[in-house]
Amino acid sequence: MPERFFMKKTQLILFATLLAILVAGPPCGTLRAAFEEKIPAARPAAMGGGFVSVANDANGVFYNPASLGGLGAANISFSQTSLFNLPDAPYMTLAAAFPTRNMGTLALGYTQFGGSLYKETELTLSQSFILARKVYFGYNLRNQSVAVTNFGSAAGMGVDVGFHAALSNDFAAGFSAGNITAPMLGATDEALPQLYRMGISYYPDAGLIFLLETSKDLLGDELAYHGGAEINISKHFTFRAGTRSNPSGISMGFGVNTGIFRINYAMVTHPVLDTQNFFTLGLKFGPDDDVAPAAATGSRRTSARRAPSKRVTNRVEQYEQVKDFKIDPNKATADELKEIPGVGALTAQRIIDHRNQGAVFTSADDLLGVPRMTKRIMERMRPYLIFDGSAAPARSTPAPSTPSRTRTAPAVVSDEQPEPDEEDAPPPPVKAPPAKTRTSPPPPPPPPPPVEAPKISVPTIAPVAPVKPVVEPAKPAVTAPPSAPKLPAPSAADDDMLNVNTASAQELQVIGFTSTQAKNIIRYRSKEGNFSSVDDILKVPGVDAKTVNNVKESITVK
Repeated sequence: MPERFFMKKTQLILFATLLAILVAGPPCGTLRAAFEEKIPAARPAAMGGGFVSVANDANGVFYNPASLGGLGAANISFSQTSLFNLPDAPYMTLAAAFPTRNMGTLALGYTQFGGSLYKETELTLSQSFILARKVYFGYNLRNQSVAVTNFGSAAGMGVDVGFHAALSNDFAAGFSAGNITAPMLGATDEALPQLYRMGISYYPDAGLIFLLETSKDLLGDELAYHGGAEINISKHFTFRAGTRSNPSGISMGFGVNTGIFRINYAMVTHPVLDTQNFFTLGLKFGPDDDVAPAAATGSRRTSARRAPSKRVTNRVEQYEQVKDFKIDPNKATADELKEIPGVGALTAQRIIDHRNQGAVFTSADDLLGVPRMTKRIMERMRPYLIFDGSAAPARSTPAPSTPSRTRTAPAVVSDEQPEPDEEDAPPPPVKAPPAKTRTSPPPPPPPPPPVEAPKISVPTIAPVAPVKPVVEPAKPAVTAPPSAPKLPAPSAADDDMLNVNTASAQELQVIGFTSTQAKNIIRYRSKEGNFSSVDDILKVPGVDAKTVNNVKESITVK
């Protein structure tokens, strides 16, 4: 609780500080020389030109190299525009990012601005890797060159650095510093821009992003701010809108996703110049839940707030496939219970034994009364269970029989005279049981010796005497004790657990691991060998202690 309070307090302070900085920024701009800030693609353009805290797009190479660590699959983006529809100011960008197994995420960026008289080109090599849990670090090596007709060309080499961190499941923050080495353009004394960016993004729900960011060029005097939002209208259509200052303007756009193709469009207004249009074509070689921001639980967020809906959809589809497969735990045999995924022979036998002791299941939650039943196993069984109301009376009959046996048990220990005192209220019914009990004595051998003494007494007592020896010794021997020794069998517990050393990625996802965590476990296992203990799973990149604790009761290593 104190940690959660501290985290919430920290988030509020950071957000309030950033908002105050943005509001304080003047709305006017500053004229800069070569390589002034330009928006590289349609998606960030539609969101107000901010992108430093978003971690699921290859265009992050132009904003924050650390954000590339949130990618789970290869991503390529190509964009073409003309600055404010000026024919002599074409601007083209290309970005490609490739997650690797051992070297983090590697990326390449290329931009070209201008025509035949004046041309700026920039080539960027980038790498991002995990620095700590939920924290990524990245850097860029940038070669920036300018060519002017009849005046020659010049170039400079710059270095960018960036950080990206998940503050919680809903918030992510990013920071980047451009050209921190303060490079010069060729042999001239003209310094290249040193652009610093800082921002925070908020993921309140699946498919919904809000961002608030600020940027400043150390060579300029003014601070610019950016605000934007993105919402998934459907699986294939996304709407975006935003605003920015320095220069002030509003923006909006949309994205269309189909297969591996991503088509994005944006329009950005300017207080003086014409509206600028952006067109971007992207390729994404992987499912959406593998490419997501790092603002989730664990060090590599595989679904963020944009993709959990797909995992939920997959599970719903799995449940729909077995909607006709329903089992009533009040009537099912052990073999039928074992057909439920996640239920082994031991768990099935515990359910049967608990039911034989008089338990009646009216809902899935009632299964928590079964010895050693965990909530996770119960939730996995829930979609396959059905509860028939007629089963309740059927199971209610053994319940009174158990207490009747327990009442007769003390009568055997005591003398024959206290017995009539306890059951003297209903003397007539006592005569009926003897007739029934005389049919039951034949199986057990012990009854004959005690029968002789009661026959000497009054005939009314004689029928009562057989009730004690016959019912008491025979019933306890036939009841639960035979099954009781099976319950504590420690070695059989593994039947209900998933062996991480042999499990497939799909099986690991069913018990609670995300798709990327499951794939990383398989890769780590094939490279380093089998896990010797459950705690060894924490060595897998992207697997955090919270996830392991949640699934600990469902996994084993052997």
